[in-house]
Amino acid sequence: MLKALCAHEQISAAFGQSQIEAVVDKMLARAKQGRAGRLGLLREVEDVKAKSSQDDAEMLLMIAIDVADAAGGIEAAERRVIMDIGSRLGLSAARYLDG
Repeated sequence: MLKALCAHEQISAAFGQSQIEAVVDKMLARAKQGRAGRLGLLREVEDVKAKSSQDDAEMLLMIAIDVADAAGGIEAAERRVIMDIGSRLGLSAARYLDG
């Protein structure tokens, strides 16, 4: 996943590798904190919807899809998370996954 993020065109153009690594470490640590940690991450997704442009929301969803797909395919659990992210952003994730 880290390799995919560091190689992602938009992310690597905006952030250095050490910044990307620091954010990934922070987010993974939060995800491992159980339901409360995952809820915090989902609230950040909702903040993107509330405070950012539609283009930014779409980019967040596309990056999530790219990262999930980087290992050679999107697993069922990853697809469920992507669908949830899309829903929280007001986007149809299926349109991006199947398109």
